[in-house]
Amino acid sequence: MDVGRWVQCTPSEFSWERAALAYLRTLLPEKEPYRAWANAEFIGTDGSVNEIDLLLVTPRRVIVLEVKSWAGILVGDAGTWQQTHRAPVDNPVIGATRKARKLKSLLATQPAMRAALGVKRMPWVEGAVFLSDASLDVRLKSEGLAHVFGRQDHDGLPSVLAHITEPGDDVDATMSAAIAKAVDQAGIRQSQRGRKLGTLRLDMPAMHEGPGWQDFLARHERFQDDPPRRARIYLAGEAEAGDRRAQLVRAAEREYRALRGIDYSGIASPIDFVEHDLGPALIFPHDPSLVRLDHFLQQEDARLDLDARLSLLRALAETISYAHRRTLAHRGLSPQCVWVRRDGDSFHLQVTDWQTATRGSESTTGSSVSSTQTFAELAEEGATAYFAPEWAWGSQNGVTLDVFGVGAIAYLLFAGNPPASSFGALARRLLSQGCLSLSAQVDNVGDRLDTLVAKATTADVAKRTQDMAAFLLDLDTLREQLAAEAAEQVVAVDPLTAEAGAELEDGFRVVRRLGRGSTALALLVERDDKEAVLKVSLAPEKDARIRSEAAALALLGEHPGIVQLLDPDPVQVGGRLAILLTYAGRGTLTRELRERGRLQPEWLHDWGTDLLTSVHHLERTGVAHRDIKPDNLGIGEVGGKGKKRRLVLFDFSLSREPLEAVEAGTPPYLDPFLGRGDRRRWDTAAERYAAAVTLYEMATARRPTYGAGGGHPGYGDADVTIDPELFDRSYAVGLADFFRRALHREARKRFDTAEEMQRAWDAVFAKPSTVVPDQPAAQRVSRETPIGAVGLSPQVLAVLERLNATDVGAALDLPPAQLTWLPGIGTKTRERLHKELSDLADQVAASTQERPTEPTLLDKVADALVPDSADRAVAEALLGLGEAGGTAWASTRDASKVLGRDQRTMRQAVQRLEDHWVGLDGMRVLRDVVVEVVESVGGVASAAHCAARLLDRLGSTVEEPLRSRLAEALVRVAIDAELADEHLDGDPRLVYSRQTHGILVAAGPLEVGEGPSTAERLEWASGLGEAADTMAAADPLPVPARVVETLREVPAPDSTDPSLLAPDRLVEVAALAAEIAAVTPRLEIYPRGLDAGRAVRLAAGALYGVSELSPGEVAERVMSRFPYAAPLPGRPELDTLLESAGVPLVWNADQSKYLARKPEGAGLTSAFLTTGRSTPQRGTTGGTLSKADWRRVENAVVAADDRLARSLDDGGWVVLSVRPSRLARAEACLSHQQVNTVDVEREFLAGLRAYCKERRVKWDVVLAADAADRSSRDWSRLSSVVQGGALTRVREAIREAGPCVLLTHAGVLARYDPSLRILDELRDEVFRATADSPVRTVWLVVPGPDDSPPKLDGVAVPVFGSQWMPLPEEWISKHESVLREGGAA
Repeated sequence: MDVGRWVQCTPSEFSWERAALAYLRTLLPEKEPYRAWANAEFIGTDGSVNEIDLLLVTPRRVIVLEVKSWAGILVGDAGTWQQTHRAPVDNPVIGATRKARKLKSLLATQPAMRAALGVKRMPWVEGAVFLSDASLDVRLKSEGLAHVFGRQDHDGLPSVLAHITEPGDDVDATMSAAIAKAVDQAGIRQSQRGRKLGTLRLDMPAMHEGPGWQDFLARHERFQDDPPRRARIYLAGEAEAGDRRAQLVRAAEREYRALRGIDYSGIASPIDFVEHDLGPALIFPHDPSLVRLDHFLQQEDARLDLDARLSLLRALAETISYAHRRTLAHRGLSPQCVWVRRDGDSFHLQVTDWQTATRGSESTTGSSVSSTQTFAELAEEGATAYFAPEWAWGSQNGVTLDVFGVGAIAYLLFAGNPPASSFGALARRLLSQGCLSLSAQVDNVGDRLDTLVAKATTADVAKRTQDMAAFLLDLDTLREQLAAEAAEQVVAVDPLTAEAGAELEDGFRVVRRLGRGSTALALLVERDDKEAVLKVSLAPEKDARIRSEAAALALLGEHPGIVQLLDPDPVQVGGRLAILLTYAGRGTLTRELRERGRLQPEWLHDWGTDLLTSVHHLERTGVAHRDIKPDNLGIGEVGGKGKKRRLVLFDFSLSREPLEAVEAGTPPYLDPFLGRGDRRRWDTAAERYAAAVTLYEMATARRPTYGAGGGHPGYGDADVTIDPELFDRSYAVGLADFFRRALHREARKRFDTAEEMQRAWDAVFAKPSTVVPDQPAAQRVSRETPIGAVGLSPQVLAVLERLNATDVGAALDLPPAQLTWLPGIGTKTRERLHKELSDLADQVAASTQERPTEPTLLDKVADALVPDSADRAVAEALLGLGEAGGTAWASTRDASKVLGRDQRTMRQAVQRLEDHWVGLDGMRVLRDVVVEVVESVGGVASAAHCAARLLDRLGSTVEEPLRSRLAEALVRVAIDAELADEHLDGDPRLVYSRQTHGILVAAGPLEVGEGPSTAERLEWASGLGEAADTMAAADPLPVPARVVETLREVPAPDSTDPSLLAPDRLVEVAALAAEIAAVTPRLEIYPRGLDAGRAVRLAAGALYGVSELSPGEVAERVMSRFPYAAPLPGRPELDTLLESAGVPLVWNADQSKYLARKPEGAGLTSAFLTTGRSTPQRGTTGGTLSKADWRRVENAVVAADDRLARSLDDGGWVVLSVRPSRLARAEACLSHQQVNTVDVEREFLAGLRAYCKERRVKWDVVLAADAADRSSRDWSRLSSVVQGGALTRVREAIREAGPCVLLTHAGVLARYDPSLRILDELRDEVFRATADSPVRTVWLVVPGPDDSPPKLDGVAVPVFGSQWMPLPEEWISKHESVLREGGAA
């Protein structure tokens, strides 16, 4: 083929490739439509870099041909190939086919091809492989031979010539010419072998490729002896869809953020985040000795016995377990992201591809790093064959997804084959089998191994192995059982590879492996029938930390709240340095909080005291811990008979870190204000801060936040946000005050010592703020009395809330066995619960009267209410006693409507009834009793209370429910008779008042002046209602004690002492007289229509301690506490409310119920492990450290200067957030850079005025339209004017100011362009700009905080990746100084 048809884009570097291409060139015909391009490169529409050995245009198709000149023997299948003495590789047809699809998409977008496609359809573009060595012995399976060709003389392969010259009419001369032109338009060009990424040069082609990313081998351009790196570029730069670009940027950022602070050899953590023209890039260390797991298994299959495979599985499980202990979940495990190498008899393993990871848990963290929403678009199709079935539903439970992934990989390890070919095939298999069963596929598989894999891969999440701790425990049990069955004598082994049952030196027997950290491995061992923990150093360079921990524990001596050193000196076990420690217990505080939510008051007080006592001991002995957190607090049993569960602090591996290493520890327990201001070194205030965060998590099952944005506290001004509604209501006020001080951003305003902190902690629980005064001695207690009104202790109220007992009857009906064995409460609380309920039962019994057997006064009056049958219908309608029911307080007008009578006739009938009632026998006594009842509770009461007390006083033989209806009707009759009695001269002792939410009854004196009048008492009730409404509108809501205290402060009529009144009666009257206030059974005031999310948060205690609840039962429990709150939403919105409230319930789709959360943590598998730590940043020259920018520059000023200078040189879109107080100073400094300033607001108004003047639109009309409703026609017309005049002027001004532009005062855009489309278009224009473009660089100044994404008047500004940079105060000050000295800023 001549030069006109054969284009050699790049000369080949390899002789074998040149020979193969020369052979192919001789085969190609010299005629249309044949064309070829050799050694070319193109950028796909997804932004990927793709190298092509040979691109061919033939009559039948377009071929992307991969050339391989391999020799020897070739074996493999559709997925993997392997040459003699070479490592396995992916079938190259897969890569060629992927490139073919990308090339087809790219060509189809070119003008030449679009024109041709109007006449003829797009030809088929296929990927194929040419094996050029005729001596190659090809032993591929049949499925691996598809699209593979050889020379004409190669017996084992179809001829490439026959394939190329296959006749067809899909591509004619016209289409061939169009393809050639499209190739030129698409920029298919010389291979760029030397692409750069910052100071790194990328080797082409890509090493690996996946959905939206490519991996390249990267070497330092200047320092050639630097170790190579792996650069992963997320291909956001060229992605066609905006949402796809944003998705890939989020994936890159979240992989970086999720792995930040993770220092573990088994996890591939990035060392830098760099911007590239193709998209954001992550830089990783590169270990060329690592082999992908599926390739490794194929290569090593014959040399891997059962023990080796179990060890490999153990290494993987330990890695994922470590990640889970750091609240990191992978969510996309498959062999493609697991890399392995042999290290002698053991294995080194590394897990990659964390772009779909999650970091943190809302229920205990308050915030999290979550994976991208479209998880499926970031997963390779082959990898999905290892994904749990709930993955397709977008499950957020990374722990259960990872357990399944590890189980599916275990299936591959022992079965030798993938569990399925795709996710769909896996789903069908699980649907029929329920799990992955080894025994169904492999002969001679032991039952225990089969069970291990089956449990981990059960499709039903509720039946699956609950977490990696449980999986490791099952694996240890399996190894122990296998070891016991082994005939040979057990010998001592390396402790790092020791499994359960192994014998170590010095007589230690491994009971089980507790877990592995970045410094040590913890083993639960047994010697002389006593258990202990052996903490073994992972490598000699880690020994220093082990010795430091031993020295710290030796100084601490014996303390019940701190793990003990059993041997004063480190010991050598199997050639490894180790220390011997006491066992802190079988669970951690982390696990307790995940299982049960916030702690009940007794445990909160006692365990908080344990922690603070330990911290006090640290301060007295001068020893630092540096990493206090729930993961490092075991729950052990101490004492002799009647052991108590206590917190035990362990893991002192950071104890002797340098004081300058202020980032040693674990956020968010690490004091975020260290390293700022005058706190440049670690101090004991940081230790107390970590303890305070832990206490807060114990009290709320959440972690504290600062400000509303949820950003890093160190980059803002906001102090800690304390919501008292998150605490147990019995102690809310005291706890809120405690944490406001303990977590204050200024260390000098916190507690000075742990001892002072402990005293304050004890004071919170010494006198609860919600203890409602006991009922007066004469007050009756019934089964209907609200549970909060009978003087129970706060601890008992907390338990009854959890059991959803809202009144006395519900509490007394609780089964004694349930109270005895209810989990999650302390011994003291349990004893108090039994005693107080027993006393309460006695009170109810004393207040209960025997049912009379003879008609009572109440019965006799009720029997005589109607004088004759003619007025019976009127009485029934008025008193609600008819078949239709109704209220006992119907008005005459309402009754007349019900009966269809005119009001005059009705009034006459009522008058007859009232006259009859006044003269009834016993009516005077009845009226006197009602007066006494009302007077006994302060002269004003609810009608319902009056009716209940009337029954108490007089009794009745009538059965319920008519009994209570008659009693309330008789209260109405007594008051109407009082009002109709002419002998009282218009001064009745009883009146009633219709309130918005019920009826109030007031009592007055018989003679005027002898006491407060009914009017005065109703006025007092009105004041109570106003006070209740004020409290209902408060945020946070007041606790019951404050409610009662506030109501008692409302001025009362003379001779009325509110302090003598029962709290429940006082609150009931206030709620009836209020407009918006309602009352709970615990005497809390809240607004009617209370937000559902707030209601769930406040009633969270009623949702703890249950194993399962339906959505209806959840709503019932919340509404029993807040009956007038807004209705709870259905699922999935309800899931979000429960999660944000910290309620430990998760939805189970199979059972259609919420189930108690299974512990996601590893329990005590995290015990005694060296905690991962953030890499300490080196000292700076001053100022606040900037956020991670393109080169992780350490100094804030240098970082900002460097970022801005790069954008001027290379072009770019930079959004600069500046605190409003610094805005004018920042704009002045920025305007002196090499940019032209555009005042957006000024140009906007100028354009608007010019447009209106040109079209003779009066400015007053514009202003009126601007004030109009946005749904009005005037606003619609104004929007058109804005688009035509103002925004056009802004666009023109920006272009005129180019190529480098500074935009200020852009907030006006958010009002008239809520989507900020003009900014989005400008950003895209800059993104695509060339050296000749009118605008290449834009700096947009946005007022706002440093720690939350930039917004203009509440509208998010379009940014992704590192396009947003907070401008620090240090940068402004430095440039102001330069300007004052006469220089250029």
